[in-house]
Amino acid sequence: MLVKPVREPAQTTRLIVVPDGVLNLLPFDALRAEDGQFLIRSREITYAPSGTILITLRRADKQPPAPRLVLAVGDVVYENQGDTSRRLPKPASLNARVERGIADLSGMALHDLPQTRRK
Repeated sequence: MLVKPVREPAQTTRLIVVPDGVLNLLPFDALRAEDGQFLIRSREITYAPSGTILITLRRADKQPPAPRLVLAVGDVVYENQGDTSRRLPKPASLNARVERGIADLSGMALHDLPQTRRK
Protein backbone atom coordinates (compact mmCIF):
# COMPACT_ATOMS: atom_id res chain seq x y z
CA MET A 1 0.00 0.00 0.00
CA LEU A 2 2.89 2.41 0.75
CA VAL A 3 5.07 1.52 -2.21
CA LYS A 4 2.56 0.74 -4.94
CA PRO A 5 1.56 4.38 -5.59
CA VAL A 6 5.20 5.20 -6.46
CA ARG A 7 5.51 5.24 -10.22
CA GLU A 8 8.94 4.34 -11.40
CA PRO A 9 10.52 2.96 -14.55
CA ALA A 10 10.91 -0.82 -14.57
CA GLN A 11 14.71 -0.59 -14.66
CA THR A 12 14.89 1.58 -11.53
CA THR A 13 16.78 -0.20 -8.77
CA ARG A 14 17.15 2.60 -6.25
CA LEU A 15 14.46 3.91 -3.92
CA ILE A 16 15.11 7.03 -1.83
CA VAL A 17 12.81 7.26 1.17
CA VAL A 18 12.14 10.50 3.06
CA PRO A 19 9.95 9.24 5.89
CA ASP A 20 7.72 11.55 7.89
CA GLY A 21 6.22 11.13 11.36
CA VAL A 22 5.66 7.53 12.39
CA LEU A 23 7.08 6.36 9.05
CA ASN A 24 10.51 7.15 10.53
CA LEU A 25 10.11 3.95 12.53
CA LEU A 26 9.21 1.79 9.54
CA PRO A 27 11.99 -0.24 7.92
CA PHE A 28 11.08 0.16 4.24
CA ASP A 29 13.57 -2.61 3.43
CA ALA A 30 11.15 -5.07 5.06
CA LEU A 31 8.14 -4.06 2.95
CA ARG A 32 7.05 -6.36 0.16
CA ALA A 33 6.73 -5.43 -3.49
CA GLU A 34 3.75 -6.43 -5.65
CA ASP A 35 5.41 -9.77 -6.42
CA GLY A 36 5.57 -10.60 -2.70
CA GLN A 37 9.36 -10.27 -2.44
CA PHE A 38 11.00 -7.97 0.08
CA LEU A 39 11.91 -4.62 -1.46
CA ILE A 40 15.50 -5.09 -0.35
CA ARG A 41 15.81 -7.94 -2.86
CA SER A 42 15.03 -5.75 -5.84
CA ARG A 43 15.93 -2.23 -4.72
CA GLU A 44 18.74 -0.33 -3.11
CA ILE A 45 16.92 1.60 -0.39
CA THR A 46 18.40 4.85 0.86
CA TYR A 47 16.99 7.11 3.56
CA ALA A 48 17.18 10.91 3.71
CA PRO A 49 16.05 13.05 6.67
CA SER A 50 14.34 15.56 4.37
CA GLY A 51 14.01 16.55 0.74
CA THR A 52 15.93 19.74 1.45
CA ILE A 53 18.88 17.80 2.86
CA LEU A 54 18.81 15.43 -0.10
CA ILE A 55 18.96 18.30 -2.62
CA THR A 56 21.65 20.09 -0.59
CA LEU A 57 23.84 16.99 -0.52
CA ARG A 58 23.38 16.42 -4.23
CA ARG A 59 24.35 20.00 -5.03
CA ALA A 60 27.31 20.02 -2.63
CA ASP A 61 29.42 17.92 -5.00
CA LYS A 62 28.85 20.43 -7.81
CA GLN A 63 29.64 23.56 -5.80
CA PRO A 64 33.18 24.93 -5.56
CA PRO A 65 34.49 24.73 -2.00
CA ALA A 66 33.97 27.84 0.09
CA PRO A 67 37.07 29.81 0.98
CA ARG A 68 38.39 28.79 4.35
CA LEU A 69 38.57 31.67 6.76
CA VAL A 70 40.72 31.51 9.85
CA LEU A 71 40.30 33.17 13.20
CA ALA A 72 43.55 32.83 15.12
CA VAL A 73 43.85 33.87 18.75
CA GLY A 74 47.16 33.76 20.55
CA ASP A 75 48.55 34.27 24.00
CA VAL A 76 45.23 33.84 25.78
CA VAL A 77 45.67 33.51 29.53
CA TYR A 78 43.49 30.69 30.83
CA GLU A 79 45.26 29.59 33.98
CA ASN A 80 44.96 31.31 37.35
CA GLN A 81 41.66 32.97 36.55
CA GLY A 82 40.31 32.54 40.08
CA ASP A 83 36.80 31.16 39.42
CA THR A 84 36.18 33.47 36.49
CA SER A 85 33.22 31.36 35.36
CA ARG A 86 31.39 32.12 38.60
CA ARG A 87 31.63 35.84 37.83
CA LEU A 88 30.14 35.49 34.33
CA PRO A 89 26.50 36.55 33.91
CA LYS A 90 24.04 33.68 34.10
CA PRO A 91 22.92 32.44 30.65
CA ALA A 92 19.35 33.35 29.70
CA SER A 93 18.19 30.03 28.23
CA LEU A 94 17.76 26.80 30.12
CA ASN A 95 19.98 24.90 27.66
CA ALA A 96 22.78 27.43 28.05
CA ARG A 97 22.49 27.27 31.85
CA VAL A 98 22.69 23.46 31.80
CA GLU A 99 25.73 23.53 29.51
CA ARG A 100 27.47 26.18 31.61
CA GLY A 101 26.62 24.25 34.78
CA ILE A 102 28.05 21.03 33.40
CA ALA A 103 31.26 22.84 32.48
CA ASP A 104 31.51 24.32 35.99
CA LEU A 105 30.70 21.04 37.78
CA SER A 106 33.09 19.01 35.70
CA GLY A 107 35.92 21.31 36.75
CA MET A 108 36.96 21.85 33.16
CA ALA A 109 40.29 23.58 33.29
CA LEU A 110 41.72 25.38 30.32
CA HIS A 111 45.47 25.65 30.21
CA ASP A 112 47.60 28.31 28.60
CA LEU A 113 48.61 27.40 25.07
CA PRO A 114 52.39 27.21 24.82
CA GLN A 115 54.09 29.08 21.97
CA THR A 116 50.99 31.14 21.05
CA ARG A 117 52.76 34.44 21.78
CA ARG A 118 55.27 33.83 18.99
CA LYS A 119 54.62 35.54 15.69
